[in-house]
Amino acid sequence: RMLDDIRGAVASASGETLRAAAHSLKGAAANFGADPTVRIARDLETLAKSGDMTRAAELLAPLEQEAARLIAAVREFSGGEACAS
Repeated sequence: RMLDDIRGAVASASGETLRAAAHSLKGAAANFGADPTVRIARDLETLAKSGDMTRAAELLAPLEQEAARLIAAVREFSGGEACAS
């Protein structure tokens, strides 16, 4: 859901929605020690505050890759149980 919110916010150039979604993702990723995801989310939060949606859009692919790694790690840790993405 957070990734969907981030994608939607970038697509609609909604800085406040992007800031809030990136902030939520940053906190959730930090709980798992997912530093690369935390860094990207922090960068997205900063870009949202400055209104730089072009650069924010460029971070979507790396964010997707890191989120996929995080989800895979959580699934492996939980014995293959599905988790929300």
